[in-house]
Amino acid sequence: MIPPSVDVARLRADAFERRGIDHAIGGALALGDYATPRASVDVDINVLVPSRLQDALRVLSATGFEPDDPTTLERTAIEDGPFRGRISGVRVAVFVPAIEFYASVNERKRRFTLLDRPTCVLDREDLRILELMLFRRKDLADAEAILLGPEPVGVDRVRATRADFAGEDDPRIEEWEELVRDRRGGRP
Repeated sequence: MIPPSVDVARLRADAFERRGIDHAIGGALALGDYATPRASVDVDINVLVPSRLQDALRVLSATGFEPDDPTTLERTAIEDGPFRGRISGVRVAVFVPAIEFYASVNERKRRFTLLDRPTCVLDREDLRILELMLFRRKDLADAEAILLGPEPVGVDRVRATRADFAGEDDPRIEEWEELVRDRRGGRP
């Protein structure tokens, strides 16, 4: 049986692709391209072109997206970036370009097979950078899984970008460096 979150992600990706809206799946579903995935009951979708926000909102609405707060959806998307809702009972977080960093994310996204069809997922380092912004326990677990994965991770790029966002004293930088040290057997 296909988990509902995978089906929801696949159908939204198909809809965005039909409309030519640049997007990338993030979160645990993207993690599956880089490391052992964790179980997930939600979907993270990144809309990568701010000029297409209205189109993206129409696609989401047409495919069953019910925002948590429909009265402030557009304002939240423009001012804050992320907004949340549900599709067929599945929690969906939609991230839109609220920071300059997103301008380059679209160039690095990767193709990934999801339910026998290609779709786009966030690049390994971009996934880490964006999830470190959220700084949830599951994001740190994902970071550790990627560090244990078979392909090298641009740890310096993740650290430098995080420092650019929040400064050198941001606690997320120390948490990232600690994960890197742990995975490298104490070596920096």
